[in-house]
Amino acid sequence: MKQPYFSTPERIAALRAEVGRWIGTPFAAHANICGAGVDCVQFAAAVFLKLGIIKSFEPGRYTLDGGLHSKTSALVTWFETSVDFMAIDPATAVAGDILCFASTKYARPAIAHHAAISLGNRGFAHAMPRYGVQYRSLSDPVWTRLLTCAFRPVEEVL
Repeated sequence: MKQPYFSTPERIAALRAEVGRWIGTPFAAHANICGAGVDCVQFAAAVFLKLGIIKSFEPGRYTLDGGLHSKTSALVTWFETSVDFMAIDPATAVAGDILCFASTKYARPAIAHHAAISLGNRGFAHAMPRYGVQYRSLSDPVWTRLLTCAFRPVEEVL
C-alpha cells in the first residue's frame, strides 16, 4: 500500500528546511548546485534526492522553451511513469506535492513545463529565470491560471 511521503510533521519540517537552503539560489539552466545555480526541474529533483524520496534523477534532454513547441509534457510524463509519485487534483495540494505549471498563458493547449514544490497553505517554491529560487503563492492569480496538474510523492508501506 502507498501513502503520502510527507505525512508527518517531521518530514514536512525537513522539506521546508531543505527548500529554505535553496532560496536565493540563482537560476541556471540544467544546473543543480545550491547557492550557485538551478532550474525548476533540477531544484525539485535536488530537494527530493536530498530527502530520500527519489534515488536518482535522469531527466533526459530538455529545453527551457519546450512547453511552447511540444504537444506533450516531458515533465508530466516523468511524474506519471514514476512509482514515487501519484497524480492528484491540484486543488488538494499539500506540503511536498509537485505543482506543474504551463510555461506561458499563450500555449494552447496549456503544456506543463514548469515545476514547483508545494509548501502547504497555497505557498510554493520554485526556480525562475531572472529571479532564482523563491517563495510564491497560489493566491497570485497568474500562478493559479497557469497551474495544470500536481503530483504527490508516495512511499510503499508494509
